[in-house]
Amino acid sequence: MATSFMDGTRICPYKKQNCNLQEEGVAPDKVMGKSVDYDELVYVWTAFRDATGPKIKKTYIDLSNESARLNNFTDRGAQWRSLYEDDNFIDNMEKLWRQVRPLYIELHKYVGRKLKMRYRSKLDISDGLIPDNVFGEAQPIFWTNISDIARPFPSASKLDLDVDAALIKQGYTPLRMFQTVDKFFQSLGLLPMAVAYNESAGAVIQEPADKSIFCGGGGSAWTFCDKKNIQFSNCFRIKMCTKVTYEDLIIAHHEMGHIQYFMQMEDQPFMFREPPNRAFNEAIGDLITLSVATPNHLPGINLLNDYIESAEADINNLMDMALLKVSFMPFGLLGDKWRWDAFRGSVTEDKWNTHWWEYKRSYQSIKSRLRDQMKEILILVLCLPLSSMNKISRKYYLSRVLQFQFYKGLCIATGQYDPANKVVSLHKCNFYNSTLVGNRIRDAMRLGRSEHWSVPFEILTGNKTISAEPLLEYFEPLHTFLKGENGEYERFLSELIDPRIEVPNVSGLLFSFDEIKEEDFRRSR
Repeated sequence: MATSFMDGTRICPYKKQNCNLQEEGVAPDKVMGKSVDYDELVYVWTAFRDATGPKIKKTYIDLSNESARLNNFTDRGAQWRSLYEDDNFIDNMEKLWRQVRPLYIELHKYVGRKLKMRYRSKLDISDGLIPDNVFGEAQPIFWTNISDIARPFPSASKLDLDVDAALIKQGYTPLRMFQTVDKFFQSLGLLPMAVAYNESAGAVIQEPADKSIFCGGGGSAWTFCDKKNIQFSNCFRIKMCTKVTYEDLIIAHHEMGHIQYFMQMEDQPFMFREPPNRAFNEAIGDLITLSVATPNHLPGINLLNDYIESAEADINNLMDMALLKVSFMPFGLLGDKWRWDAFRGSVTEDKWNTHWWEYKRSYQSIKSRLRDQMKEILILVLCLPLSSMNKISRKYYLSRVLQFQFYKGLCIATGQYDPANKVVSLHKCNFYNSTLVGNRIRDAMRLGRSEHWSVPFEILTGNKTISAEPLLEYFEPLHTFLKGENGEYERFLSELIDPRIEVPNVSGLLFSFDEIKEEDFRRSR
């Protein structure tokens, strides 16, 4: 999701930089998602920030802090963190990042190498930092738009392309996609949700032909809290301009996870009719998608008939998932840390931009494409840095960890995953048709916010400690692959360096040889 000013931002095209914005303006993300012209990416990245940055106002901090203090909090950041009922919230979020960081570092190295091969001498990452403008988004939150170059095995099967073709071939519509999603939840013994995607009852599952509506952020789920309506009629709705693609099929599962949560909490008093925290809600939606996005589930619903399983295909699938899940984590953490610092007053307004890029370099190993950073404009966390969308960073950051813990706990419960021998990797677990899983999800959802988060957490995981270890188990095959590939590439480059020259950090030279081609490295092996 994002604010309307970001989704509505238009800039002049690269080839017509003095244009009529109203008639000829283009959306920055659409350009950056498709273009591989480095100069065009630089232009769009800069123009986007010039167009949106001036909307940031310090006044928001002052008013937000005043409101928080009236509610007995030291500042707005402290008020936000209180919702997570953890006295050591900041330290615990840092601990999770330290667990995930080794995997992120290997992913960053590998992606950086691939980007260097694409942009050659125009891309300088000899310092180990990747410029912010080459990830396929105006404000890079995820790296999914560069999956075409990041997938290690182009000739191996790919879930998204194979499922896309099957959906089209079988004549799927948005309605049929949601019906398929509904069947997944019902296979777990959970509530049917047809009312949520019933267009005649007010749901939106495709863009109207007769008018333009805002459908930003992929999709959304809504509850109208109509306690009087026992049959749930017209209480719950999906709003999504669904496209017949694998990506939107996954998003539909996630959004319907929210609808199921709303339904299961319906018997709680109004003040408890929400998840124990925002991260829980997102994690349960994504928990479902982890089971769906497997080559063990999709053939069973006739959507993966031409897929050829192989170790290479597994690595491709895990890479796609890492570009969505792992790439976001440092951004999610640093976004909140920056805002907490601003609310506390530990960084003054004239230092906001510098402080932001210090965090970007430290956590993401990403840098500004402008040498004079004070000329550029700060845009943070999908929208305004201090907007009402405050939950974006921490809820998605923490949900990245929780979803894999939920997934592992339920996969162990069904007997599909044994962490002691790992005959079947965690990323292949599919709990479709498991009422045992459905019962645990139902028991956790029904509590709403009536119990401390640790109670539903234990129902789903079997323990009370949040840890990133299940995430690392899920990506273990990819992590092993990346370490091997990056290590081989470093050794390859070290052999090209004159041994008489002292090289204190070979990895810092990974991307300094513009004449080296990927084929040279492959042949050397």
